[in-house]
Amino acid sequence: MDYHKVLLEQIKRILPENYKIADMLMDTLSISRESAYRRIRNEVPFTFEEIAVLAKDYGISLDNLAGIEAEKSKPFQLKLPEFISPKNEDVFLYEDFIGFLDRISVMPDTELGIVTNEIPQYIFCGFENLTKFNIFKWQYYYHNNNIIPYHELVVPEVVKRSMHNQFEKLKCIKKSYYVFDKYIFKKVIKELEYFNCINLIKDEDVNAVKKDLNAILEYIELLTITGRFKETNNEVLIYISDMDITNSYSYIKNKEMNYSLIKTFILTSVTSFESKTFRKIWDWIQATLRTATQITCANEISRIQFLNYQRQCI
Repeated sequence: MDYHKVLLEQIKRILPENYKIADMLMDTLSISRESAYRRIRNEVPFTFEEIAVLAKDYGISLDNLAGIEAEKSKPFQLKLPEFISPKNEDVFLYEDFIGFLDRISVMPDTELGIVTNEIPQYIFCGFENLTKFNIFKWQYYYHNNNIIPYHELVVPEVVKRSMHNQFEKLKCIKKSYYVFDKYIFKKVIKELEYFNCINLIKDEDVNAVKKDLNAILEYIELLTITGRFKETNNEVLIYISDMDITNSYSYIKNKEMNYSLIKTFILTSVTSFESKTFRKIWDWIQATLRTATQITCANEISRIQFLNYQRQCI
């Protein structure tokens, strides 16, 4: 196997279109432009240390480089980008995911399914205050030695842009469905009350987040009435689970790939392209659907009860 060729192919796959591979190698490996191009032309091989650095910083699979079959390797990936002080490799991760959404959203058979016990990221990332609150929660746990109060937290523009792009791109998927736990808004309110109680979020900021919660509820209500995203006219179905949902699972599929996600650490997910993993996630979501009630263009009483309960919580 040509390890050098495979490594370069994987690097090219994850790089944003407007970012040159030579620049990435220079930044990551602290080498000159000439040295970067010599590696690209295979005049100088990558050292083991350089391969290890590239694999670590950009999530490149050493198994793939070694030619190990996917089913004999670990089927999951967990990428943990930084959201407060992102570095180049973090920006690559944001843009790589947006590029992935770009590619799959234009495919006519792409389908998205989500089962969640919280307001899904693909929805809240369209609302600035709730996005900031989730980033605040993330840093509360992830940066627990240097916690920034909500009012002092500054969300980098590149993170804001990435989050908003997720919100817009997901509406381009031809068919989506969401299965909500009936207590998704109550959970946010309890978190707001807790952080307000320990003086990490001010009353006026609590009210700003609640304003976003009301806006999201109106957004969800419109989706349940029309069954379509207003901007793209693509189909979206919303269900309410009759059972408590213990974790958040999702998938994206089309004829070319199966992609499954298990939510972790507030803003990230364990992901897999492996077919057996997808099958298990798919079966789990289908089982959850059997204990859920569709409230999109149906079951008006259940829809009104769900929406009214969320308003009471807010």
